[in-house]
Amino acid sequence: MKFSRKSEYALRALLALAAAVEEAPISVRELAEKNEIPRKFLEAIMGELRENGFVESLAGKKGGYRLNKPAEEITLGEILRHFEGHFSGPEDEEASQEAGSDIFLRVLFEIGEEVDRLVDDVTLAQVLSGAPIVRRQIIEDQEFVFGEGI
Repeated sequence: MKFSRKSEYALRALLALAAAVEEAPISVRELAEKNEIPRKFLEAIMGELRENGFVESLAGKKGGYRLNKPAEEITLGEILRHFEGHFSGPEDEEASQEAGSDIFLRVLFEIGEEVDRLVDDVTLAQVLSGAPIVRRQIIEDQEFVFGEGI
């Protein structure tokens, strides 16, 4: 799976901010240097992250950026969807119907939906902890006979 540079740099910056949550805000210059991101490009990305509520900026000599909410509440899904869109493809009804009529497109669409669900379960805090990423599946009041539903 390949992501845009913009997504990659946004994730790098957000992970650096999540790791430094107890410290003072981090300047764009410092984020750019530590994460090997072109500064001008990072400035634009941080502005976009701020506008969308992922980070807040603090002005002044000791200003910079910090997460706007705890790393446990920010998922990779919401970040990646902002920059890349859904993995399952267009959300419009016509595209969904087209995918449903073509068996190959339907399979790819379903795989994309599963990727969407998986990244929605992963938080910045989990990535930082290095914990294995597992898909949580809730099965309520389901009875499976002879492998149905598996």
